[in-house]
Amino acid sequence: PDQYFRIMPELGDANPEMDDTTDKNLEALRQAGIQCAYANEDCLNLIAEKLILSGISPHRITLFGCGANFPVATPVINGIASSLANKVNKRIDINVVSDPSLNLRVLNDNPSVAEQYRDTLWDTFIENNNGITFRVKFSKVSQMLKSDILNLRNDVIIEKKANDGLYTYTAGNFSSYNDARLLKNEMIRKNMTEATVVPYLKGVSIDKAKADNLATDYPELSTYLKFE
Repeated sequence: PDQYFRIMPELGDANPEMDDTTDKNLEALRQAGIQCAYANEDCLNLIAEKLILSGISPHRITLFGCGANFPVATPVINGIASSLANKVNKRIDINVVSDPSLNLRVLNDNPSVAEQYRDTLWDTFIENNNGITFRVKFSKVSQMLKSDILNLRNDVIIEKKANDGLYTYTAGNFSSYNDARLLKNEMIRKNMTEATVVPYLKGVSIDKAKADNLATDYPELSTYLKFE
């Protein structure tokens, strides 16, 4: 719907498209979950506000801050900063996370980068998110962190629900629970005592009850439930 994607010219080069624009699809969109990956905090409130005004319930909107950790294009080529990377890596992605029962078709216009200039970090991140992954949550705060802890790893993600004033910090995005568990234990040894492993399905965090329901289809969840 036009009123939903009107934020695109204001926020960058992301161009998701929908076909068969009908009232039924608009209602399905409002029932789906929305993920926004943003480059900096300045965009966060504006994105959430525009989506909410379009009729999306705040509890269905999740915003992720990935910073420079998951580039699409290689930032430096032959020792020279890439102008292509500067263009395509600084962007906003909006993903619609829809239940199959909603019968909602979404077309995403992703950045096109030639293989020789492409970085694999974003591709791996997206590929892993097609199934179950595990991230280590190490902080949940009311204001964004500005500390050396963020420099410990290059896979820190900031997550925020539009209806919640708290920022959740996670590290890693592992297909294996044991890999996430190793990172959790490492963080605890570094006095990050609140570190805990959180499972994600298609990039969306799930609680233990849902993990238990999905354990038959995703055996790694059984290992997670055994130790967490």
